Amino acid sequence: MFNLAIDSKLRGCDLVNLHVRDITHGNRVLARAMVVQRKTQRPVQFELTEPTRVETMAGVTLVLLVAVMFSPPLSAMIDVLSNDRLPLGSRLRELFRRRRRDH
Repeated sequence: MFNLAIDSKLRGCDLVNLHVRDITHGNRVLARAMVVQRKTQRPVQFELTEPTRVETMAGVTLVLLVAVMFSPPLSAMIDVLSNDRLPLGSRLRELFRRRRRDH
């Protein structure tokens, strides 16, 4: 993320709002990306160096791996999310409570 901040020269508020889809296409990190700055509402294009692209892809892969490892079983997700008596936020909290309790 540090290299991405240096390469892009984006403001902090724009950097933290950056989504994976803003700098990737399919399974690769783009050499050039474009985002709309929050303050000026103007598009800004920036280049990502090869070391930054490699580092970013490694980070994205790690996040996806962790998400898969710690995702609850599908049956538990359906049980909790289909409970209409609770608001969605409460249903999601319950889902992760169950996941922690089961492990």
